Amino acid sequence: KQELGCTSRMVRVCIFIGAGSEGVSSEDLVKVTAKLLTSCDSRQAVFITGGMPGAQQVFSENFGDASRLWNLLPLGQATGLDRARGIHAGSTLEQCIEVFAQLGDIYIMFAGGPSISEQTRAACMRGAAVVPLERSGCATSGRYSFPDQALRRPAFASEEQWALLSKQEVPVAETAAAVVGIINRFLTTFNDATSLRDQRPVAAVGGEMWASGEASITSPGSVPRTCLQLRSSAF
Repeated sequence: KQELGCTSRMVRVCIFIGAGSEGVSSEDLVKVTAKLLTSCDSRQAVFITGGMPGAQQVFSENFGDASRLWNLLPLGQATGLDRARGIHAGSTLEQCIEVFAQLGDIYIMFAGGPSISEQTRAACMRGAAVVPLERSGCATSGRYSFPDQALRRPAFASEEQWALLSKQEVPVAETAAAVVGIINRFLTTFNDATSLRDQRPVAAVGGEMWASGEASITSPGSVPRTCLQLRSSAF
């Protein structure tokens, strides 16, 4: 928590970028969204990606505040992204992805296939919020059994903002601005309810707790989903 610069009022915003896009340049959408998200209050949020090359690297390169950007990686794997720091969970990529689905307070989802649908479902089941970029196509447009719950507008998003997530005919900047507006409103809502969520667990998997830092989240053994919990000691 201290290494991340987090307080109990800080929101963990996870960025999940899957493969594939339709009707709009996925790279442009990721790039502009990353740039605009930098404007979110630095006292209220940290941002976490999967730290992989490709679209996640594009996000990292365009997010303007590296001090608030972290990459979640399997134990022992170095982040390939120069501007973000690394934290580790799980001994394999599959375990790391499962932890990622249990980590965020809110997820911004781009495109993806069956895997992103599965992780979105896991996030929704524990009550995390989801912002699906429907215009990026694939899973986030409702394919691959993407959960209907994640496509329904939450109370903290206006009808206009939510509609812009799916409109391919509008400029990318308008969709990105809608994402930022939704996140900012979520930050306000989250802080209003902080007293109900003062103790947030960190992932405890297979009996081992993680610690934050550049190479210091301990590896779980096997990762049954029923063992994944969150606790505030690391974030």
